[in-house]
Amino acid sequence: MFEVNKVYQYIGFEPVDLAKGMIKIKNKYDFTNLSEFNFDWEIVSDGKVVQSGKIPMPDFIPKAEIAFLLPFKR
Repeated sequence: MFEVNKVYQYIGFEPVDLAKGMIKIKNKYDFTNLSEFNFDWEIVSDGKVVQSGKIPMPDFIPKAEIAFLLPFKR
């Protein structure tokens, strides 16, 4: 079952430089633009949310990748 869940993940996230808040987002859909989605992020420390926010998604075509900087405070 885990393998099926992994195969059906159409949006990928990878760390690029977490100290700076840089992540890579991959749109694995064939026909869906990611601007149709809302993205929320959280930084959790010791089980408590210390920062959170929303990522405004620009026009993000299918099969594209972008690097994105999360707006967090150190």
